Amino acid sequence: MSGPLRVRDLPDYARRVSLSAGQYVVEVHPGHPSTFDQLASGARLVDVTDLRASEGRPCSVIVSEHGKTVLVTSFRYQLAGGLGPAVALLPDVHRLFVGAGEEVFCYDLAEPRRLWRDKADTGLWGWEIVGATVLMSAELEFAAWDKAGEKLWSTFVEPPWSYAFDGDQVTLDVMGEISQFNLRAGPSRIPQ
Repeated sequence: MSGPLRVRDLPDYARRVSLSAGQYVVEVHPGHPSTFDQLASGARLVDVTDLRASEGRPCSVIVSEHGKTVLVTSFRYQLAGGLGPAVALLPDVHRLFVGAGEEVFCYDLAEPRRLWRDKADTGLWGWEIVGATVLMSAELEFAAWDKAGEKLWSTFVEPPWSYAFDGDQVTLDVMGEISQFNLRAGPSRIPQ
């Protein structure tokens, strides 16, 4: 009798996650799916980053709209302090935020193109959409973008940290030190 089946023992295609919102379907593949080249050949945008690098884990994200492939992207990432792949999809403005490890990207899906590539300080934890704001939680960073993909603010944090909302006010708790600020404006900076 063999032992229990573990997720890491599954082939990459069996570990993919698929989500849909609006007209888009997003598939996140740990690894580089065997169908990558076929999907890329018909995609409106193919964005491959650091795939030849020998370090890190590959991650591929495929976006389709009404059965047609819009975006095929693949990149390598280190887990570091963060977690595996995470996405935030805003179908109303055709934006996709993608990240894993320290790598984070934003794509325009209407005119398929990468808007930017950035780093999440010590590793991405995840994304959250709050009204017209996209929040990124990372090991040592809390940041916000508007729905168009423009960065609003970023602040240093360190674990344990958490945040909560009351309307458009954010309460940020970093190791027991509490601060409050407007979601769009971000934390105020102390002049030095």
